[in-house]
Amino acid sequence: MIARDLTSVREHIVELEGRIAKQRALLDRLVASGRDINPAICTLRVLSTTLALTREHLDILKSVESRRKQSCAAAAVGRDAMVDAANG
Repeated sequence: MIARDLTSVREHIVELEGRIAKQRALLDRLVASGRDINPAICTLRVLSTTLALTREHLDILKSVESRRKQSCAAAAVGRDAMVDAANG
């Protein structure tokens, strides 16, 4: 489950990075043509904030996955110790 979520979030990050690049290019064209850039700036800010939040989400998922793996490893060690004690 977490692996699938990690993949999805990584895909969203790539997509957002692409959208931000396109928005910056649009902003450059608007500046060059002397047109109103405020809506483009607002959109760029929203995209940038969304990217930052999505990266935070990725960090949280990585942390959860790491803790889950550590927990599973600890459980396996504990199980092995119980088996050894029972056989001992």
